[in-house]
Amino acid sequence: MRTLVIGDIHGCIEELRDLLDLAALSREDEVIALGDFMDRGPDSPSVLAFLKDSENTRSLKGNHERKHILASRGILRPALSQRLARAQFDEERYSQALEYFESLPFYIELPDAILVHGFWQAGLTLQEQDPLVLQGTMTGQYRLGHHLKGPWFEAYDEPKPLVVGHQDYLQTGDPLIVENRVFCLDTGCCRGGRLTGLTLPEFRIYSVKSRKDYWSEQKAGAALASQRDRELARSFKTRQLLQKGAEDLTWSEARTLLETIVWIPTLSRKESESLRHVRLLYKSASEAVPILLDRATQDCGRILREILRVSPEQQMEGRGLSMEYAKRVGDSPYGRLLHRARVHALQSSDIEQVYRTPAATFNAVEGLDGVSG
Repeated sequence: MRTLVIGDIHGCIEELRDLLDLAALSREDEVIALGDFMDRGPDSPSVLAFLKDSENTRSLKGNHERKHILASRGILRPALSQRLARAQFDEERYSQALEYFESLPFYIELPDAILVHGFWQAGLTLQEQDPLVLQGTMTGQYRLGHHLKGPWFEAYDEPKPLVVGHQDYLQTGDPLIVENRVFCLDTGCCRGGRLTGLTLPEFRIYSVKSRKDYWSEQKAGAALASQRDRELARSFKTRQLLQKGAEDLTWSEARTLLETIVWIPTLSRKESESLRHVRLLYKSASEAVPILLDRATQDCGRILREILRVSPEQQMEGRGLSMEYAKRVGDSPYGRLLHRARVHALQSSDIEQVYRTPAATFNAVEGLDGVSG
């Protein structure tokens, strides 16, 4: 009987089938995956079904399977690769997948070799190994780093050969083999590399070429979908704002409408006319802002001078001066702007806070001659 040990499959079902065909296994032969059979590739459910339901197949628990377990418990925020793989399952099959992940071991010891997914800490027996190190987690790698002066595989000290996955060390499509004692079988299949297996007891390498860089394709597709969702949401927001009417738009809403450069479905004649009206009103109001700022600053100074000229004693009484100023400017929007002018140098933001809409700002400038102070 032979045993085919396979590196990180990552959802690449077609390459898995190619590798099984190439190895020409018999019904009595066994298949063992080194973990990370989930995520990044096009069909994680089919890979899982093969490992879970076929005869003479089993797997280790890789760090990607572990992430699914932790994410399902709310302990870990799922990364993009977990979210995309999760979307490939329905509820029932994903629940069954999680149960299967829970059942997977951290290591398998065979007569001819020791199998783990990630790393190995020299100086410890197999039973003493940290499961997080064996799974290749970030925490395990951090813990392992405290004990290393060089690559972990150069310090391997067990008499049996070690077979691992987890990292594509050479990134050439070839497995890293260290003195025929450590066999690193992750050869980047999901990234357009190869899927590699090792048969025991003869330690023969089998490898098949990946059809494409699945992970880059999935990330690009996810980014495009995310961008499309954002554009559709913003397009919907644009249509809502157009329906609101130019006179009722706040400064912020008008900017959102005019500055958003995204794909927008063909506008109706009414929407196009509304957009034209918003542009004209926003332009006119923007031109009115410096006029209003200058006028309010001048009026503030004039009113203060008049108060002090009529009532010099107010110069010594700050509260009296404030009360007289408040009495003269009143509580109209322009009066509130004059209050601000007395406290600090006016900015455009003051206009937008007092006159919430471009329409109100434009109308305020149009009515300046009627403002008393």
